[in-house]
Amino acid sequence: MAEDTAIKYPVFDRQLKRDNSWITIMIIVIIILVIALAINIYAIFRPQSQLASASCSPGLCAVNFATGDKRCPSTATGVVQFNQGFEDCTSANYCQSSKAPCAVLQDGSLNCNGVCGANNTQCRCAAKPAS
Repeated sequence: MAEDTAIKYPVFDRQLKRDNSWITIMIIVIIILVIALAINIYAIFRPQSQLASASCSPGLCAVNFATGDKRCPSTATGVVQFNQGFEDCTSANYCQSSKAPCAVLQDGSLNCNGVCGANNTQCRCAAKPAS
């Protein structure tokens, strides 16, 4: 009879639910990483837009904003293609770009009037120093 009088507590008989929220979080993180990877791959391998490419006038050079280096045509009437995102057109003896208006002289100083100086053809161009 002792079995019949035993008190049962239903609270202790319940099975607790397992917490699987970490699986949802991992799936969200993986989806975000895949999207970020796809964006990076597209940015690296996308075809160059025709809007970003242009031609300098005959005889002008393309100047790179980051390095200041110029790419000039092989002839005086030759044309150079340039990318408008990081290059501009200028002459070989001057720095006429609004983003890189200073000519780097042979002694390393800057001429922010844009004149390369004598015997300094195709000088590098640089941005104006911060004031």
